[in-house]
Amino acid sequence: MERLTERLENGVINVKYASQHESAIHRLATIEAILGDEYDLDRLRELVQADREGRYVVLKFAPGSKVCRVWFNPRDGKFFITEHIMQSKEMCLEAELWNDAYKTKEEAEKALEEMEKNENG
Repeated sequence: MERLTERLENGVINVKYASQHESAIHRLATIEAILGDEYDLDRLRELVQADREGRYVVLKFAPGSKVCRVWFNPRDGKFFITEHIMQSKEMCLEAELWNDAYKTKEEAEKALEEMEKNENG
């Protein structure tokens, strides 16, 4: 996305082209809608910098969220679903490694149907 503003040597912030004033206002409104009423620009700057440096990671699950997993019971040859609540950031990091973890029971049931279909040929 093209930058609409520039900071002049004297510190004044200017919209690059007079025709872009309305675009700049709409962009600011969109950014504020994303950030909400309470936001910390220093924190936002820190997150952007971490992302640029490859240090920022978005996890699939957050502490307190539910994770559904699909399992196979070799004794009876059937698949089943379990639900887990992520208790900590460490559990969320571990869940990133699970290839059988789903955000909803519906997603897990769909995956289970596929597994059973593949199992039965």
